Amino acid sequence: MFFGTMGRFNWSNTVIFALQWISIISKVTTAAGTFELRLNSFSNDQAKDINGQCCGNNTSTDQCVGPCRTYFTVCLLHFLREIPEEPLPGQCTFAFRNTSVLGENSFEVHDGLIQIDFDIDWPRDFSLALDAWHDESSTGFKDGNRRRLETLRIHRSLNVSTTWSNYTYPTSLHTLDYSYRVVCAETYYGSQCRDACIPKDDLFGHYLCDKDGGRVCMDGWEGNWCEHAVCSEGCVHGSCDSPNSCRCDNGYKGTACDQCETYAGCEQGTCTVPGECVCNVGWGGLLCERDLNYCTNQHPCMNGGTCRNEGPLGFQCYCLPSFTGHTCETAETCPCLNGGTCRSGSDGYTCLCPGGYTGDLCQTQVPRCDSNMCMNGSTCSETFDGYRCACQEGYTGTHCEIRDHCSSSPCRNGATCLNNNVAYQCRCPDGFRGDQCEENLCATHGCENGGTCRAESDSVHCECPRGFNGDHCQNNVNDCVASPCKNGGVCFDLVNDYRCECAFGFGGPNCSDHFTVCDGDNPCENGGTCLQDVMGGFMCECAEGWIGTTCTQSTGKEQTPKPSTDWQRGSQQPNLRATSSPITNFGLSDTMQLAIYVAFGLLVIVLVIILIIVVYRKQHHPDPRQNDLESNTTSTPNNRNRHTYKDNFSQEEKVLPLLSISEKVCNKEQDTYS
Repeated sequence: MFFGTMGRFNWSNTVIFALQWISIISKVTTAAGTFELRLNSFSNDQAKDINGQCCGNNTSTDQCVGPCRTYFTVCLLHFLREIPEEPLPGQCTFAFRNTSVLGENSFEVHDGLIQIDFDIDWPRDFSLALDAWHDESSTGFKDGNRRRLETLRIHRSLNVSTTWSNYTYPTSLHTLDYSYRVVCAETYYGSQCRDACIPKDDLFGHYLCDKDGGRVCMDGWEGNWCEHAVCSEGCVHGSCDSPNSCRCDNGYKGTACDQCETYAGCEQGTCTVPGECVCNVGWGGLLCERDLNYCTNQHPCMNGGTCRNEGPLGFQCYCLPSFTGHTCETAETCPCLNGGTCRSGSDGYTCLCPGGYTGDLCQTQVPRCDSNMCMNGSTCSETFDGYRCACQEGYTGTHCEIRDHCSSSPCRNGATCLNNNVAYQCRCPDGFRGDQCEENLCATHGCENGGTCRAESDSVHCECPRGFNGDHCQNNVNDCVASPCKNGGVCFDLVNDYRCECAFGFGGPNCSDHFTVCDGDNPCENGGTCLQDVMGGFMCECAEGWIGTTCTQSTGKEQTPKPSTDWQRGSQQPNLRATSSPITNFGLSDTMQLAIYVAFGLLVIVLVIILIIVVYRKQHHPDPRQNDLESNTTSTPNNRNRHTYKDNFSQEEKVLPLLSISEKVCNKEQDTYS
């Protein structure tokens, strides 16, 4: 908050006011609210104006006589840096208001509410010009008949709120207590009173408004505009126009529209979807109109007849002997033929036929043996119900009329025999063919180089091992086709492998390792050339007639120089392919290297132990012969007869006085130190 100074009216202010007013009136009315200014009290105990002059007369003691009849003018503007000293009503972008005389000198204001309505977005920042005036006329405010008591110019930022902002403006002569706030119109909300919300309860919506202008649906309504009614609980297949109702869709019924309607005319059935007619238990027919338990429910059969739920009418009666009719309602004589006797039972009647007849009614004569009955030499024998033919071997059938060509098992090698009454046919397993499946296809289709013969139906082929192909696995696959040997190396094809013979200066499984002449001492003997790789290993290119790691083995014959197949490496073994041939393997296998390292380590340990033992014995058990030599050694003035020798352990040169020792001792010394 700050109080602005009063500025002089000029044309620049007029232009600014005009531009602001044009921008405001050109906007479409989208908001509505009220700026409320409440004058609470005004204190003017000395009854003087803003310049310290009395409103009335003054006494000889400089006391003011006569009241200051006080009224106020208000100008509400958009934010301005300089507010005019006395703004005109047309310059007030929101409104200009003036009150009636509210009191005299100091007074409490009981009706000091000034309301300024606006229909644009509240800008938050505003300027306010508030002036207190003394009305010098007796009939009310007239231009020229007033004096300014006090002036207030403020620039502030104010948010929309129902809470009053209270302020006190004291000066040396007056004190003004006032409050103000901005509230939205009844149907407008938000920080700028631009969010309109009008409660509705009609076809376009059913809602109220909350404190922020948001729509709050009435009970029973939902949707963005609360236009959709909430149906009754459990409304499955339906809709509603009013809350807590349920109007069923076509094909459904019930309070909650959760029951489907059956097909029209369905009598004893139900449905899971509309239009079905699924019969209840015991009912059938297109419309579930037929009782499937008719016998149980109706008992239609008479005279001991048995009822079954079958037939076009839904039931069928099986009558006892001597009764007939749809429901066994008619009695009749015994129907057995050819002298048969009727016998009643729980399932009806049966006919006891005389000899030579059979059938339900004894209507069929039992056949008997004759000379033409059984065929192909078979024998006929009579039975209780007819006859039986005993067929010869190789024949079958009721009258032995069928020739069994498979009886002798003509098919071989597990084949299946098929008899067609004229001949037989063998169905061969895979790998065999012929009339009797006697031909083994794999027997005439040899597979070389370890290949396996596989027969499928009438065809045969060889499954070749790796490294071979061809109909009979006769071809060795050329592994050199891809040119695996680098740097001018020559490739030699092997079985499922290859071997590289490298040019001078190259090695490794694929001749990809480059070698140069060794620096320093040459470990290769007999004229061999030493080559080294970047890892510190070396190999020997032996001269003619020599082979081995360092060309120490003689071949005994002339041969073309070639690099040694053995090599040494200072710190790392070469990376060798497991399938490479020995001639291109310039290193040793992991197992051979491990064995060499272990042997070398054991040898070093043994040598260290021997050295320790020798030193220990030398220190604690001196050689007695040395003592003899020392005892027999004498000095001569000129040391002319001295001989020296070098000690094998200390490497020191020692003196032997040969003139003072015997020949035997000399021989011992010679044997010992030679």
